[in-house]
Amino acid sequence: MPGTLAAVGGLALTRPAAAQRIRTALRDTDTGAVALALVGTVHHLLMTGWAGVPDPRGQAERLVTMLVGPAGAAAGGPG
Repeated sequence: MPGTLAAVGGLALTRPAAAQRIRTALRDTDTGAVALALVGTVHHLLMTGWAGVPDPRGQAERLVTMLVGPAGAAAGGPG
């Protein structure tokens, strides 16, 4: 997930069209609700994990994909 975030950030910094898509996608997003869902889920995954269970990063990545939905697809497209 850190690589994906860096890629989106790089696009936003180097391609004005990509930055505009990100702004447009976030305009209709309840960022407070998304942040609460992400933080709560990651906290739960980290606090309830134990040795031998799968790495929670995959579940966190799926949650982010679900939460951003089409906004993530628009932000990651060529610009």
